[in-house]
Amino acid sequence: MCEPVEIGYLAVAVASAVVGYTENRQTAKRQDNAVRTNAEMEQMDLNRQADQMNEAARGQMNTAARKATHDQALFDVVAGEYGGGNSVDRARTIGDIQSNENLSTIALNSQNSASENGFAQLATTTQANAKLAAINQPSGWGTALQIGGAATKAYAAYLPTTEGYQQEQAARRKKYGDSMAEWSRKQGGGK
Repeated sequence: MCEPVEIGYLAVAVASAVVGYTENRQTAKRQDNAVRTNAEMEQMDLNRQADQMNEAARGQMNTAARKATHDQALFDVVAGEYGGGNSVDRARTIGDIQSNENLSTIALNSQNSASENGFAQLATTTQANAKLAAINQPSGWGTALQIGGAATKAYAAYLPTTEGYQQEQAARRKKYGDSMAEWSRKQGGGK
């Protein structure tokens, strides 16, 4: 039968291992939740930015289209006052080209902004996944090994107090003499 000290040591070691496992598991869950919440917030912010960029691009395109319409109306007035001709047609064509270039530039800038925002969202997701993978999850096997180690240590502390162990040591001394016991002490195996 194990001594109360060894039983107490084993109980404390088991309780310590279980509490450590539980605390580490809760910490890992909190870290997981924090990383996921942060990633969701960043994604929401990037979506908000994308909406703002789209709204700004629509506003710029609307302004450019109004300006083009205004310029066309001016060309019509000039044509009416001066009787039209090649100069008015040429000016109208140049105005159309510039208007189309402005609209194309605005559309391209909007596409580039959307592309950058998409890359930022992908980077946010990748960073969140890397952080999630780096969270130290407690191991049930590791806890079981801690408990097994504590049980082995408790048994090793109890073993020298048993009658069978003491008889075995006496038989070994008788068979090999005191030199074996002395050698064992020098090696750290005896007290």
